[in-house]
This record gives sequence, structure tokens and C-alpha cells, in this order.
Amino acid sequence: MSSSATRAVSYTSLSWNPSPISSVEELSDKGRKVRERFEDLFLQCVDRQSICRGKLISIFEIFGSTSTRTLLRPNAQSIRKLRRMMRADDCAMNNYLTWSRREIMNALIQRQILIPGIESMSRTHCRIALEKADDRRSFHLMQLPKEVRLMVYEAALSAEDVFVVRGSSKPALLSVSKQVQQEASEIFFRVNRFEFRIDHGYISPSCLGPRTQLCSVELQWLVNIGPENVANIRHLSFAHYDSWSTTITTQMDLSCLDASNCIRIRKKICKCPQACEKRFRQSLTEVLNDALSDMEYRDENGDQTIEDEIRGHGQHWAAKLRKTIADLRTSFGRFRELCGTGKKVKPSVEGIKLLTLAAFLHCH
Repeated sequence: MSSSATRAVSYTSLSWNPSPISSVEELSDKGRKVRERFEDLFLQCVDRQSICRGKLISIFEIFGSTSTRTLLRPNAQSIRKLRRMMRADDCAMNNYLTWSRREIMNALIQRQILIPGIESMSRTHCRIALEKADDRRSFHLMQLPKEVRLMVYEAALSAEDVFVVRGSSKPALLSVSKQVQQEASEIFFRVNRFEFRIDHGYISPSCLGPRTQLCSVELQWLVNIGPENVANIRHLSFAHYDSWSTTITTQMDLSCLDASNCIRIRKKICKCPQACEKRFRQSLTEVLNDALSDMEYRDENGDQTIEDEIRGHGQHWAAKLRKTIADLRTSFGRFRELCGTGKKVKPSVEGIKLLTLAAFLHCH
């Protein structure tokens, strides 16, 4: 298949269309080559799930319909920008791309890898040799002492960000063997933070307010992992979707539950597969202090109307926060009675349901 045919297929498969630009027939030979190069790089970036879609396109809502336009144009500047995106993405996937030739040579020497004529090889050839050596390496995990294996599990299974329960699969390491699964599962559930969604989209017949609970996917996940693994969970996040682009998340550490220090994170999410976000992080204590400061606000120009408005808002907000903290302490107390406290805490599905209600109170 020709490159033009490949591009046509790729464009057809997208759910949006790039901005209309001059047809190929109207371009000079040089312009046609620039456009073809731009299209190839643009589509490669679109196909990579690790590159934020928000850097490539912009989504507009006009009269109820959604319009998508590319932010780039087929010129040399855009081509350089796309190349930088792909280079940054490649380096994120392969650290060796950022290494100097000397660093790669030292790594080969440390591993006692002898390659004839390597002194005259370029950095690229040395890097490829190191990557091939990595592919050939074997590691006998089960021959290590158990204490060392546990350290390996913790390093391999610790996630940098939260583990979103919805749509996530268990790490491949837990499927290596039954022994590895038994040894590593406790560490996986103990060291990571798991994010659950709050489901409050329907009205409970027993009360006038919304019935808050975990979404069915998360509940099923807790059932599937079993009570022994649920008991190992120590770090939780509860996500409440305030709008299509804003999520309010409450973070809780079960071994040291404290209502006044519960962390609330407001995330502004862009429409891309990676859900790139801007975060604003505060504890309830910090929010309460801001409200108390508003109660003592003094306008620089001495405007009494503005002062009264801000002070009134601060007073209302402070009273609401104090009630929220009191309600959280009540919920946390019930959780402690059910699941224990400190290092002896052993969460259960019912206990996590109690924390779901507490998280809903925290968000509101």
C-alpha cells in the first residue's frame, strides 16, 4: 500500500477531521513533500496513546455540535514540533536514548559484554547492542532469598500514580506463577493507591438525597480480588465527577485516618487518552483556614459591601466545613469499629462502602 493510501485509511479511521487546508494539487513539489512529511508525522503522533491528543487537536462545541480542528499546520515549524513530541515520547519509553556513548560503553563493560570493534562503533550501534543484550538476559527470580524477592516485588509493583480500578488489569508479574502471586499480592495492594468512582446518579427511596455507593465495576473488583487482598489495601482515592472535565478526588490513608487532614484534589482533565490534567491539592484544614481568613477580610479601598459579602461567604463556608469534618469523624469512627486502626487495620468491602459516603461528604 502506498504512503498516500495509508494516510487516507488513517484519516478515515479517525473520529474527527483535521482543519481543511490547501489541496495537494495546488501545492508545489516542495510544498507537497512538506505536507506529506507533516501528515506522516502527525498521524504517527495520533496513533501513539502516550502522546496527549490535546497537544494535537482542539475540540470546540458550537450550537450543541462538536467540532475538532488540528492545532498545527503543514509547515517546517510544525514538523519540528511533531519530531520533538515523538523524540520525547521515545525517550520516555527507552532511557537508553538519553545516554551518552560513554555511559552506554560503561554499561556494556559492567555487564562483561564483549563486542568486536565496539571502540569504532557509533553511539546508536552501541545502544542497539546494549538493548539486544538486555533482551538476552535471564533472571532467576525464585533463586533469590525471599527477603530480596519481596524488595523486587515492591520496586516492580509500586505505581507512580493511582491505580484506577475501572478498566485496569492486574500487573503481569502477578500471573507468573502461583507462588509469585501469593508473595507479591500483599505488597501490590499495600503499597499502591486505588481509585474508586462514587456512584450517586439516582435517588434512594429511603431518603430524599442521593444514594452514594461504589460503582458496580468497583464493587465487582473488590469481590474478585477476595477479602484477604481487600484487607491489605492501605491507600484509597474516591473520584467524584463534578463535570465532564473536572474531577474532585478524596485521598485517604487507612492506617492514619484523620478528617481534618483528608486531601481533596480538583483535577481539570483534557480530552485525550491519557487524561492529562491540572491539579489543585488541599486538605480540609487548609480550606478551613482560607474560609476563616475570609471572615476577617478587609478591602483595600474600604468598600463595606465587598467586605460584608466576602466575610459572609467565609462564615457560611467555615460553618459548612466544620460540619463536614464532624461528619467525616463520625464515618471514620464507624470504619475503625468495623476494620480496626493503625497498622492493624484490615479493610473490608463494607468498610470501604462507609468511606465512600465519607468521600461524598468531603466532596460536597
